[in-house]
Amino acid sequence: MFRFLRVIPYLLIAIISIISLFGSIKITNSFWNAFSFNTFCSAVFLLIAYFSYDMIKTIISSREREYIDDYIKNKISNDTFVVLYSLKKVLYGYNLDTNTLSNILDIINCNKQDIFKTIKNQNYIGFQIFKQMDELRNLYSDILNDNFFLKNSSHVDQINILKIQNNLSHLEFNLKNRNNYTECAETGIEYEIINGKSLNPDNDEKMMLVKKTKHEGRFVVYDSSFFNQEDFSFLLKRFVLTEKAAEDISTIIFKLFSLLKYWIPKNVNISKRENRFRIIKDFLDPYSEIKTKKSKIFIGDIIDGKKE
Repeated sequence: MFRFLRVIPYLLIAIISIISLFGSIKITNSFWNAFSFNTFCSAVFLLIAYFSYDMIKTIISSREREYIDDYIKNKISNDTFVVLYSLKKVLYGYNLDTNTLSNILDIINCNKQDIFKTIKNQNYIGFQIFKQMDELRNLYSDILNDNFFLKNSSHVDQINILKIQNNLSHLEFNLKNRNNYTECAETGIEYEIINGKSLNPDNDEKMMLVKKTKHEGRFVVYDSSFFNQEDFSFLLKRFVLTEKAAEDISTIIFKLFSLLKYWIPKNVNISKRENRFRIIKDFLDPYSEIKTKKSKIFIGDIIDGKKE
């Protein structure tokens, strides 16, 4: 449609040129003959001028388009990394040895069979699988509500974002369905769960997964999320996926990777001060300042659980 509209001025000018030329040939009256010829010349000049303007505008727009596309892609890539980081926890848990930037980005290249084998053999604690994914979906809701994105992105890109949202919803539904698991006898005894609000009123009312350290009363915050009330008693229990559930979830994750791959930038620069990613290997500093109940707590913080 846009291409057709763009051609309309050329068609109108061309029609006027042809009519004027035909009139200058056929009309015998000297005044109207001269008028037709002058109109023809003006139309030709206008056609050349408009063509030049259109070409210059196209070149400028093309260059601007590159900057706009880069801006949109870089903006969405940050949200995409957050989603990949969350999916990495589903695939590999909280293993700090595998929790590197390169591993997080490389999981997007996993094939469906590798994903299936990984999650089928994974021993999950409830905190990994029963968390709400509203925060992840809202990242893309914000994008879809951004007028700049809607105006400057293609229909294909917008559908891509909608598909990511849809698959995140399917993933959450399948992960939170307790019928998809077999409960194990052991529990996550190395972890404890604390309500972030109870540590400090400035924190969100999220549940925080903290891991014990060799220092008595001190913990490292490994993860945080919101949960449904009915799932609280299952957060430190361990579960294994059934064969059918592992197949279904691996299909969803593979689809997500296919959709997310487009938004991964060539270079990813993550600040060590970015609170969401501080549990990533080499970001976590064992000599971090100890946080207490007077401090707002983030993932990767070391907290003192002893009473002050």
